Amino acid sequence: MDLSRAWLWILLSFALYMKQNSRLVISQPYNFAPASPSISWTSGSSPYLITFVGGSSVKLILSTRLRRGSVFGCGFLCNGDCHDHLFAVFILYSSSDVEIYDIERDRVPQVVWSANRNSPVKMNATLELTTSGLVLKDSGGTATWSTDIGGKSVAGLNLTDMGNLVLLDKNGGILWQSFDHPTDCLLYGQKLVAGQKLTVNASSSNLTEGVLYSLSVTNDGLFASMGSYPPHDYYQFDYQVQNPYIAYNAKKASGNPCYVKLVDGTLVFCVPVSDNTSEDKEVAIPSKDLTVQYAGYMRLESDGHVRMYYYDDFASEVDVLNITKCEYPMGCGKYGVCVKSMCSCPNNRSETTYGSETNYFQPINYKEPDLGCAEFTPLSCQVS
Repeated sequence: MDLSRAWLWILLSFALYMKQNSRLVISQPYNFAPASPSISWTSGSSPYLITFVGGSSVKLILSTRLRRGSVFGCGFLCNGDCHDHLFAVFILYSSSDVEIYDIERDRVPQVVWSANRNSPVKMNATLELTTSGLVLKDSGGTATWSTDIGGKSVAGLNLTDMGNLVLLDKNGGILWQSFDHPTDCLLYGQKLVAGQKLTVNASSSNLTEGVLYSLSVTNDGLFASMGSYPPHDYYQFDYQVQNPYIAYNAKKASGNPCYVKLVDGTLVFCVPVSDNTSEDKEVAIPSKDLTVQYAGYMRLESDGHVRMYYYDDFASEVDVLNITKCEYPMGCGKYGVCVKSMCSCPNNRSETTYGSETNYFQPINYKEPDLGCAEFTPLSCQVS
């Protein structure tokens, strides 16, 4: 009897262990899906549904191999109450060194690209992969996003180790790729080409497209702008000023547009040359705090800063733009005044008709002047 009880205890303990650690025995999704026969995925539930601390969740469709404590995944993602879903490429963190994941659920996924940031879908939306491409449909069956491949035939969908979502033909040629449609991030291996730009999210928690800041590339250089009227460039890198020799070569270029990319932790401006046997001319863009590491991705943040994140620890970040705090349009928040990197509120005392003084602004938080100022007395242009 004692032996039977011992075996029963062992079996129960093993069953409990397997239940508590089920993620250790669930193999990873593949990084490739064939387009024929057609396949579809629905937001909401999946064998690869991962819920994080705070309520956000991802439904994995494809994922890459584990690399330096992180993996790229693509699929449906939702934040908070999961009312809205994005089809996105994101980074997940893992504390495991083996191929079967042990996802850190207290570290939220980092979205590096999304197809429908301005038109999120609800529960029971579907993503369809056919030989005609990808189509995202809401729960009512209405298409909200699709790939344009010019009538060509798709063989499959692939998520590369660099986080590029790619539609391939039967010969492995690229018909469409997410790298050609940047949102707010530039990944290692990706080019931001003249005519393209990064646009901020509305906030760190609201992933819809913001209107305040953008980072754009032209054949003249790289420019960070505030969406005012007229637009205000708060950062400029003009390669013709930085390197006249490169400017001369640009006039003889093959007709291909200039672009920027990440090279060993550095942001580089590249000019294609007319000689196809030569490499593109590269000029390192002066940056603020970059280190020689293997850069994972660069993001234009909702505060207008451009920050670099590294594969060694995606939580680490450094500022990219070589400008001072006072050169950022909102470096001291709303109504704030920036002088020598110090924030304060406007000198806002005015003498009234009767000799008393009126305060118009005060710090939102006296201990954190960077947060800006609030109106203490409503402003008026009328004579009192």
